[in-house]
Amino acid sequence: MPRVLVKRLDIIIRTDKRDAAIRAIRKVGVGGLTVSEVQGQGAEEKPLVGEFHARVLITTVAEEEKLAPLLKAVGEAVSTGCQGDGKVFVSNVEEVMDLRSKECGHTVL
Repeated sequence: MPRVLVKRLDIIIRTDKRDAAIRAIRKVGVGGLTVSEVQGQGAEEKPLVGEFHARVLITTVAEEEKLAPLLKAVGEAVSTGCQGDGKVFVSNVEEVMDLRSKECGHTVL
């Protein structure tokens, strides 16, 4: 059986785009996600002490075959075309384990 590649997406977006992003993620068929309220500053901004912007960080994982549709769906759902829309960071996941069943591999997603 060929090894299925799993990707982790860290999606940092404007707070008012949270629900639209979640709908887009679910529409692609990805159900599990973690949502956190964070603060940050873009690289293009001058670093001033205490000057951070409220953002939402959505973390999810998906099989590699869903990566392109997921990026497209999130981009269409949250992009305003203005500075500060956010970023999506994609990284490889080496292993996944379900803590309840102790099963490993992409099938636990």
